[in-house]
Amino acid sequence: MTTALAVSLLAGPALADIKLSGYGRTGLVYYEDDGRDPDANETQISSRVRLDVNASVEAEGLTFGANFRVQWDQGDAGVETISPGQLYVTADGFTAYVGNVIPAFDGAALLKQSRLGVFERSWGGDPQGRFFLGADKGYGDYSDRIGLALKYTTGGLTVRASYVDPDQTGHQESGPGYAEETALALHYKLSDSLEFSAATAQNGAGFKGNDLYFVGARYSLTRAARVGLNFIDNGTQLPRSAGTVGSPGNTVTLYGDYKIGKTTLGGYVAHNSGDWARKQTNASFGVGASYDLGRPFLAASLQRDYDDRLYADMGVRFDF
Repeated sequence: MTTALAVSLLAGPALADIKLSGYGRTGLVYYEDDGRDPDANETQISSRVRLDVNASVEAEGLTFGANFRVQWDQGDAGVETISPGQLYVTADGFTAYVGNVIPAFDGAALLKQSRLGVFERSWGGDPQGRFFLGADKGYGDYSDRIGLALKYTTGGLTVRASYVDPDQTGHQESGPGYAEETALALHYKLSDSLEFSAATAQNGAGFKGNDLYFVGARYSLTRAARVGLNFIDNGTQLPRSAGTVGSPGNTVTLYGDYKIGKTTLGGYVAHNSGDWARKQTNASFGVGASYDLGRPFLAASLQRDYDDRLYADMGVRFDF
């Protein structure tokens, strides 16, 4: 019976292409205590295992596909680890997505390029405001969330557009955080040395009037050295970790990296004009390094956030 089933599956007119990919990473994280919990351990071990599952099939010049993610993070006991699914169809440079889409602002090129270390964080250069993200795990409070997205690529130009409805049933339309987010992103490679990116999210993260804007550029000085400059209008909504009182302001980030053999050095300096309860400084910085071992790599970083707290990490990551 098993043999007959296998033969019947393989005998169809179009065979599915199923791919597995992902990564594992682990390391030490130090985050300076801000006095709220003097008994908390400032240094901890952090680990992640991620598995991406993608299945696709071709028919009549179109590629139909679906994917989802399984992810475990240290401390996830009892937490949902499987992401909502995404379906897509691709043809002639166009891709349409439905479900757990990557919203255009979240997927904007260069937006998060200042990230450092094995855990890929940028405490100063990342957006300080709220917008919808592609869900690595569940939707949380937005169980009826739905997303639609389009991507078009031609030559050096990539255009992204997205629409995310936090509750397509309409039961929560009047509640805070339940407006529809629309987003648009453009990325253009003028040459092998120069690229530009811009994006906006309207009603970011479902909050009416929370409009975010981003423009950035990166230039390759040599084959080994790159420098970039980003400007972000962070909208009106602070991230959950910063509380609800205050403004995320605007952020300007200068960043760069330099490759020496198998070692890549990186860093950034950032200025933020916002104001929130724990914020102590308008300046943030970070430096980091990584060493390529082939598929695995070692990485470390040292950063200071806008709360004037030091962050450091070191560890290993391997992709598969």
